Amino acid sequence: LVDEPLLLLNSEVYSNPLDTVRKGTVDEALKSLPKRQSGNQDTMISSMKTAKTQYTLTEAECAYLIYKWLSQNVAYDCYGLNHGGIDFRELGTYHKGKGVCAGYSFIFEKMCDSLGLESNYVVGYSKGAGFTPGVIPKQSDHAWNSVKIGSSYYLVDSTWGSGHCDGDTYNANFNDFYFCTNPEAFIRTHLPEEKQWQLISETITLETFVNMLGLSGTFYENGFTSISPDLATISSNQAFKIL
Repeated sequence: LVDEPLLLLNSEVYSNPLDTVRKGTVDEALKSLPKRQSGNQDTMISSMKTAKTQYTLTEAECAYLIYKWLSQNVAYDCYGLNHGGIDFRELGTYHKGKGVCAGYSFIFEKMCDSLGLESNYVVGYSKGAGFTPGVIPKQSDHAWNSVKIGSSYYLVDSTWGSGHCDGDTYNANFNDFYFCTNPEAFIRTHLPEEKQWQLISETITLETFVNMLGLSGTFYENGFTSISPDLATISSNQAFKIL
């Protein structure tokens, strides 16, 4: 039996920048920002720059500030997702205070750039609500970001870290698991179109991604680990036990 086969591919112990973040300081910086409203994006960015200086925020803290700001100021457009009429634009998402993954990711990238951080908009496949194990999707369905902190790149999904849909209703539920997630865990639910953003020791194919076990942040946060076989579906012509 092999415990976390993907994690074992990483020869170095993963170090999450979140461990160095002064969360209380970031919260104070967030309180100093003006209320988000249509038309004040430039003012918001200017205020973030001021907060960066005033609270001597590190690169990791600046990235976390943006990540948490998005969770507090942007709601996922669940109704638009189900019925159409989604505004994918960065400005549209900011002004309306709602959008989908594209809007979250574009805003994250822009705000990072404004605070002197290198961030990239990443497009790929996800194991979200529309995912079917074993079925190869015809096109990508999700967007997230990379961010450079120090000399290393990290993966951030501010959409999944903010909440989830219950039908047409959005339920805000902040979760910092998707901030600088260990890429060996991130790859189980997110596969970028560009292999360079997998950030794992040995890159995987779309077919492997679809067929391997998908594990959410909740799984890891509750202290669970996976045991082989690393498969999303298991076929059997006879009864078997799950232990």
